[in-house]
Amino acid sequence: MLYPQGRIETELVSCQEGICVFKAIVATNEGNILGIGHAYEKENSSFINKTSYIENCETSAVGRALGMAGFGIDTSVASAEEVQNAIEQQEDMKKITKTNLSVLQALIKELAEAKAFYDNILRTYNITDLSQLTYKQYGEILLEIKKLKGE
Repeated sequence: MLYPQGRIETELVSCQEGICVFKAIVATNEGNILGIGHAYEKENSSFINKTSYIENCETSAVGRALGMAGFGIDTSVASAEEVQNAIEQQEDMKKITKTNLSVLQALIKELAEAKAFYDNILRTYNITDLSQLTYKQYGEILLEIKKLKGE
């Protein structure tokens, strides 16, 4: 054991509206800081985060702090799961294409309450134009249209 009297301190930096941020510090028994790590988790963003996003966030911050201190890493501080989650979140934030927009506009026009549905989309997603939708939002709207059509 390198630092049998060492310590790991964690701090809940923020936890609001289902978003949690933790900070972790790895220090020697003399109080010298070896590594600091932060983590961010969203409630319901993964299977484990549906029930344990705060615990998962704290564990990730500790893992990152240990990684920064040189413990338990071979090539990277980020875990495979962290990298995959980041990629998925980036994909979710990409804006829809012109083709997606055309398809959505055509599907909305077919609805009996097209104007009300369109206005509801703008309100729900806090946008001024359908072209501002992300792929994730686009998928949610397509599912809603299917429900309305009874498909």
